[in-house]
Amino acid sequence: MQYINPNQEHIKSALEIHVSELTPVLNERIQNCPDPFLKVFFTKYIKRLLKNAPEDLIHIQKILFRVKPDYKVYLDEKRKTLHFDANIRTTFSVFNTEINKIIIGLPI
Repeated sequence: MQYINPNQEHIKSALEIHVSELTPVLNERIQNCPDPFLKVFFTKYIKRLLKNAPEDLIHIQKILFRVKPDYKVYLDEKRKTLHFDANIRTTFSVFNTEINKIIIGLPI
């Protein structure tokens, strides 16, 4: 793995371009999301998601899991088996799809 010094000017410049180009795209996806919780969550954390270090992304993920603990259960169980609580699966498969539409840009 190659170390990238975040303090170098060309890295700072690339990060600013990354943030300025992706922010409007993600904002549009957030506004098209039907889930009010996700709208608020992603609006609050959009800059940190685009700009901050991986450790902060893990912190944001922990915040999401603290606020929506069943979502963590859903992800953990989804990895292990297809046979898990139907209510959690139904609720959070839609939730997960909406997250993917925002982050990955899956078609609406």
